[in-house]
Amino acid sequence: AAGRRARGQLRVVGAACAHRAAAAADTAAHRPGAVPHAPRRRQRRGAGVVVPPPVHWGYEYPDENIIFDSYMIDEKDLKEGQPRLLAVDNEVYVPVNKVVKVMITANDVLHAWALPSFGVKRDAVPGRINETWFKADRTGTFYGQCSELCGIKHAFMPITVNVVSEDEYNQWLEEAKIKFAKEEINNNIKIAKKIKEIK
Repeated sequence: AAGRRARGQLRVVGAACAHRAAAAADTAAHRPGAVPHAPRRRQRRGAGVVVPPPVHWGYEYPDENIIFDSYMIDEKDLKEGQPRLLAVDNEVYVPVNKVVKVMITANDVLHAWALPSFGVKRDAVPGRINETWFKADRTGTFYGQCSELCGIKHAFMPITVNVVSEDEYNQWLEEAKIKFAKEEINNNIKIAKKIKEIK
């Protein structure tokens, strides 16, 4: 039962900054009233233009020690068959015919994680976690987008989910645990301070 539960849990964070998404999700999970911190927009030196940071979705498989960010692929970098404004560099993988629980939050402004093919649309709210679920009954690649007007780069937050067989999912998991391993915090570190007596 524990194995099935681990495979069926996905954490999603809408973000407009480059740091790891887990910090925001963990803040929201442990302090429901807190608003996760997001860095302010940078301003170019010598210019009056405010440059918005790149927007993206962050994903975490909390029971698998996997975490990664997912950015839209620029049009000039698209490969054959990749759809414009929908292809991403790191795609989500889920097993077919399994219930997937999705926990959704944000670390800057309101977003919405929407996958029309799965009948899923949930707001991503800073400081809160929304939950939903889906069960894909066929394999394939499915696309969605942020459906909340979140800012100037709202149109560039696509979602790509690959629904694969159990064997393919297990194979992806093994590779992802190496490629996207979440940093572990060692709580057993002991700090000793030597006090020198001044005579």
